[in-house]
Amino acid sequence: MGMRVIKVRIPKIFGSRMELHLLLTIGFGVLFLVPTHCFENLAQNPKFRGLPSQSFPYPNSRAWAENAVDGYLQTDGDGSAHCSLTEFSVDRKMAFWKIPLNVFANVAYLQIHFRKFYQNRQVGFSAFTFNDSSFIPPYANHGPGRNIFTHDATTCIPLVFNVTVNKVTKGVALYNSRMNELRTTCIGYEPAVATIEICEMFIMGCAEKRYGENCRSCDSKCLDSQCDAFDGSCIYGCHNSLMIPPECDVCNGLFYGENCNEPCGHCVNGSKCDTKGVCTKGCEHQWAGPLCDVCIDGIYGLNCALQCGQCRNGTYCNKKTGICPEGCQDHWSGDKCDECAPGFLGPNCNEKCGSCKIGTTCNKVTKVCHSGCQEHWSGPFCDDCEAGYYGPNCLQQCGKCMKVEDCNSTSGICASDCQHGWSGDKCDECVHGFYGTNCDESCDHCENGTHCNKTTKVCISGCEEPWSGPLCDVCKDGFYGLNCSHECGKCKLNTTCHNVTGVCQDGCQEKWNGSRCEECVDGLYGKACEITCGLCKIGDSCDKENGSCPSGCQTHFSGLRCDACEIGYYGENCTERCGSCAGKVCNRLSGQCLGGCQNTFTGMKCDKSFEYLKVETVSGSISGVIVAAVIIVIAVVIFIAYTYFSRRRAELYDPSRRYEENTEPYTTPYHAETRAVE
Repeated sequence: MGMRVIKVRIPKIFGSRMELHLLLTIGFGVLFLVPTHCFENLAQNPKFRGLPSQSFPYPNSRAWAENAVDGYLQTDGDGSAHCSLTEFSVDRKMAFWKIPLNVFANVAYLQIHFRKFYQNRQVGFSAFTFNDSSFIPPYANHGPGRNIFTHDATTCIPLVFNVTVNKVTKGVALYNSRMNELRTTCIGYEPAVATIEICEMFIMGCAEKRYGENCRSCDSKCLDSQCDAFDGSCIYGCHNSLMIPPECDVCNGLFYGENCNEPCGHCVNGSKCDTKGVCTKGCEHQWAGPLCDVCIDGIYGLNCALQCGQCRNGTYCNKKTGICPEGCQDHWSGDKCDECAPGFLGPNCNEKCGSCKIGTTCNKVTKVCHSGCQEHWSGPFCDDCEAGYYGPNCLQQCGKCMKVEDCNSTSGICASDCQHGWSGDKCDECVHGFYGTNCDESCDHCENGTHCNKTTKVCISGCEEPWSGPLCDVCKDGFYGLNCSHECGKCKLNTTCHNVTGVCQDGCQEKWNGSRCEECVDGLYGKACEITCGLCKIGDSCDKENGSCPSGCQTHFSGLRCDACEIGYYGENCTERCGSCAGKVCNRLSGQCLGGCQNTFTGMKCDKSFEYLKVETVSGSISGVIVAAVIIVIAVVIFIAYTYFSRRRAELYDPSRRYEENTEPYTTPYHAETRAVE
């Protein structure tokens, strides 16, 4: 330590004062050559001086403790008359002298004037300060005290000894002990007896909160306005705890600003920021900015210890709150983008939940879908297709594997054989010749036995007769029925029947009737419905195929088809009775007896008897000419009528000329009926 020069003012002795300038060189940082300071001797000020005391005073002696602060400094002799002396006896292994102060004082140093010629008896002594008058050195249990100095026994003690105190205190004390032998070469050292022998004690200093020359006030920047007794520095700390003592004009390494109330940022390695808070040496890891008070990009939090979540690419979170203002990357969610979005999990949120039930998600630790799976998914994680389904979304139905569990849930390939009627790796194709949802429908009507498309059933080579349609499953126009084996009836021209029922939905051609237009209208028959029925019984119609009248004929008509007059009748309606023809048969139209007349009858119709003719000749000779003329006229009419009806019959009936038997000579109604039946 440095050295201080002490200028001491000594009171007058026996009415006179003397001033001594003592220059002392002291080692070990305790005794100093210090600059001259004009401190007050507090031991002479009644405001401060308390009542001194000492251990083991001499009996019946005036060597009292007060002598050390009586203001008299005797320079001749040993000065014992005005000194404080403890008893010098072999039983005394320790000794002390102390003086309490009435009030706290800022003590700079002690100047101790030891008894002349006996100062080395104090080799190894100690100095204490205390604030409690009950203190007895050196024991702490006798009150709080503080050891401020212990003499190094390897050095000898000068007559005047300075001890630097530089402490605010309410008392000082000296202590000497011979409990342990000291190693020293000083002349006058007494190893067996401990004494304290001082002739004057100067307690140099100021009142508390003052220091130095003229005891100026300590600066208010010092803690409690207490300061160094010599230079006024704030050795007890600063009023502002953020400033560095003893100057208290510089902020400590953690703060800056006029009042050191602005904390430095996170300067590298704890280095100090400048007066503006700038970390001139850079920032600690994860901190940035001139003041090192903001987090680097991608980090947030009070201590910049938290990493931003998965903010949208190219953006960063708020450096205080961690919120990602621009949103999150894919698969991440939450204000801070630090949570997996619903349906995703894993440290990087790149693992997907299985297909949990819609509106729910899996446990983000176990991956289990506690609420169940979506349709067609199974397993605790809902990551496998249920039996019978396959594909990335388990939406494709397995084919017809022999066992449903043999369907691969990824590819759909059947590990076993296919069910009957199915083929292919996935058993999803019909075997040749079959098609349909269940491959149970055959391709029956493709041309020449070729196969249809297994999915669409389309006959690639066309249809066999009489089938039609892309699937060859409908009758072509003009045919109907289960096997298209029936031809349509006589539907109205340019229309066709229903290909299943055969019904002519738009009606029939002329002469045809029935829902399928397969039968003649009433009154006609024959393959082409071109023949008119005979005179069947009124209210009945003839058979539509052969023309027969099942219930019989009208009056005077006969034959299977009722198209001939019964025997003995003729005329358009068979209402004319034949004459007396031989065999009773006459022409149906003319009534002419083609086989001749019965006896005694004559005429074309055999309706004239010979007797009548004779009478007619006798009585009617006059009118003979008239009769002849009438006969000629009748003959002409009959010929014309015959010719007309013969042509008419030829047009109405088929070439077999069913009615020919009535016009041929010598043909009876019986023969005509027989031929018609044949």
